[in-house]
Amino acid sequence: MKIRSDFVTNSSSSSFIVHFKNKDDFISGWDEVANKCSAEIADRVFNDIEKNKCTYSQALAFYKEEIKYVVEYEVYYAPENRNKGHIWRWSDECKAIIDRRVKERINAFIRGTKHRGYFSIVEYCDHTDGDMEHDIMPRMSFVLEQISHH
Repeated sequence: MKIRSDFVTNSSSSSFIVHFKNKDDFISGWDEVANKCSAEIADRVFNDIEKNKCTYSQALAFYKEEIKYVVEYEVYYAPENRNKGHIWRWSDECKAIIDRRVKERINAFIRGTKHRGYFSIVEYCDHTDGDMEHDIMPRMSFVLEQISHH
């Protein structure tokens, strides 16, 4: 979870867990960005990916830490739960729903990556990174998960 200790603006940021199965997928990823955007943006994205590469274990640990907040938001603000109030959010029923969905998402992450490949965690902010956070990265096939820090 991100904790801001300096001046807080109205901007948002998102972390993207990037996964390539092999070197060919990595090369295809650059081509994908270049074709959808430009070679300049592809160079920037892949420099960021290279600079922030991590192991499978690091990517999974980051995902496990962050996905709980994503799932909580999804559960709390689902149409069927929106009017249940704050007391419901602390109920055993709500906790059980969140725990089950977190486990499902983690298991899907594990199945989808098969513990292999090339991983990176990159972060973009709408205030400083233009369209990277909302328009470019979410459209890329190699983005395994987007974690929004709004």
